[in-house]
Amino acid sequence: MTNNCLNDKAQFRYLDSELLNNIETNGTLVYSRNSEYSRRWAVCKGVSSAANNPDYRLKQTNAGSLFLYNMGVCAEPSTKYVAMKPYCDTTEQKFTFGSVTNYGTKMENVHCSPRQHMAIKRADYGDFSKNGAFNDNKNIDMSCSALTNCQVKSRCGGKRSCELFLDNNLLPSPYCSNTSKEIYTEYNCVDSDRSTIITAVPNIRLTGLPYQGYIQVNDGSTWKYVNEKHWDKIRQKMLCQHLGFKETDANPIYIYAWSQRSYNIATGNLICYNIQPSKTSCCIRLVPSTSNPAPGLPYAKC
Repeated sequence: MTNNCLNDKAQFRYLDSELLNNIETNGTLVYSRNSEYSRRWAVCKGVSSAANNPDYRLKQTNAGSLFLYNMGVCAEPSTKYVAMKPYCDTTEQKFTFGSVTNYGTKMENVHCSPRQHMAIKRADYGDFSKNGAFNDNKNIDMSCSALTNCQVKSRCGGKRSCELFLDNNLLPSPYCSNTSKEIYTEYNCVDSDRSTIITAVPNIRLTGLPYQGYIQVNDGSTWKYVNEKHWDKIRQKMLCQHLGFKETDANPIYIYAWSQRSYNIATGNLICYNIQPSKTSCCIRLVPSTSNPAPGLPYAKC
């Protein structure tokens, strides 16, 4: 066991066979029946016929346990070892997968087994590697993290793997001007990828005059009012540019109270950005809702 998630010995990836492979040794996690290591997880050194035993295939339960489903046991970390228990889904057994990717490189080994899908918990941008050790929640770039969370969650959530290339095309300025940091992606593996999350819309509009109003998106069937959680001048300016209006930093930000419960609301992220000097795109990750937004809805003015 190690507390450093960037330690080579702590790096694992799923194989297509649903086995968990240790990248440093190329060995597979197995459930040792040896009397000396009874009921503990061990790593076979290299590929062997024993290590390819389908009994060692595993998946993650909804509660976060790693479950060897052919054997009916779950992994439970202790001080020095990972023990195998005949019960599952306790607090001590909750695992989370994670990956640190440098800006300018491609995500690697960010995936689940072939039978499961990614449920991404966070994808923050910051200084997560310090002298080769994992450094969580330190110096997070909040401006860039708003976009990284939207991009990674909308593009990779519900899929088996995530292989995004982290460059200016995915993380452009003005949101991500510092290119010396890393993205830390944290996720679980789940059985179902069914979701009502909106990640793409054919149309965006403002409800008032052509250049101002509440923001609406059409998900293919209905128009929904957007409750952008982090509405600010940069988001407003880039949305105006995306809609073809003259953008400006001078207009203030308006959040108006909303009491009409019958209207469809979609809460989350809508972040537009430049992909070419005269072309824009938008990252969208919105969750439909009919509840009253607090403190209210953003009102854009271009």
